[in-house]
Amino acid sequence: MKIMVSIILLNYNWKQFNNDCIDSILAQNYQDFEIIFVDQCSTDWSLDEVENIYQKEIKSWKIKIVKNTENNWFTGWNNLWVKHADKNSKYICLLNNDTIVHKDRLEKMVQSIKKDSQLWAVSCLILNKWFEEKEKNQILIKHKKCVSTIFWESVYENMTQTEIESKFYYTTTLSWCCFLYKKDIITEPFPQYYFAYAEDLYLSRFIVSKWYKLWVCLDTYINHYGSWSFWTKPSKLKLFHWNKNQIINFLVFYPLFYRILLFPLFIIKEIGHLFMWVPLMRLNAKIKALWWIFHNYGIISFQSNLIKKNKIISTYNFFNQLSLKLSDEFWVNNKILKLLVRIWNIFFYIYWLILKIIFYIFDGIKILISK
Repeated sequence: MKIMVSIILLNYNWKQFNNDCIDSILAQNYQDFEIIFVDQCSTDWSLDEVENIYQKEIKSWKIKIVKNTENNWFTGWNNLWVKHADKNSKYICLLNNDTIVHKDRLEKMVQSIKKDSQLWAVSCLILNKWFEEKEKNQILIKHKKCVSTIFWESVYENMTQTEIESKFYYTTTLSWCCFLYKKDIITEPFPQYYFAYAEDLYLSRFIVSKWYKLWVCLDTYINHYGSWSFWTKPSKLKLFHWNKNQIINFLVFYPLFYRILLFPLFIIKEIGHLFMWVPLMRLNAKIKALWWIFHNYGIISFQSNLIKKNKIISTYNFFNQLSLKLSDEFWVNNKILKLLVRIWNIFFYIYWLILKIIFYIFDGIKILISK
């Protein structure tokens, strides 16, 4: 069997999603793929259900079942492709099982990634099932694209006319709920200590720092239940790892000089997050995350030095690809909060422009010294 794509499908007690997701994958126009279904000690009989329903596909190795003996969460799951992916596969596709994929999605993504040797990974349009119509209006009619900010969040900005006509745009962040990348460039996507959440942001930044491109293909899509496992069931554990990994990303990719200059904005962002929802739980999670980082700073510093050693793109060019916004008013319905977000973004815009000038001068001085 010719296998071009190994699809990593992750499961932990997500019985309500598996069948719809697998059925939509099997119905793809493009059939040169295998599904690696990784179960992490599920207790809801979801694995048994998959094994019973898809016996034919399992017997023909269209679906491979991997049963872990311990739950090592997202980073551990996705690093498993090294061991279990078919030797003939050229691409790895990370896919959440709370998704339903359009029938031409895999075909269009594979076609896209073949177009440019510098293109390392590609995603597609992701429509949140809870806000699908709102997002369609914002993205498809108003031609909005998702762009990264310096603190690993994403905001919506206007597409250029070229992007609208060509049906794609370059980005600095791809969501791992739908992430197709070249197998031969990287052997292990994520450091194990990320555990869960924001690890896709790490991977995206790592690739951008090596001057590879990330691409969003706009003429195909998936339906996603929008971080169902995180936002509908907030917990101290989930918030802890989210905050921990956001801070790790900040420390790993930004040199000390840039961290100092960005620190006031970082504090404003962290305080702003406390007022979003579950503030006491968020505060507790942030304190625990800082405590963990304090005790594990050595491994974070090692990772930062490794990134710095292999980095090709200049820090200024890295920053120059990011958004001048700090937050987005797209999801805000309250008029007062909308006004506050706008004021917040104006302040950020001015501060950020000043910093970019400083970064440009600083990088220029380093280049002159190195010569």
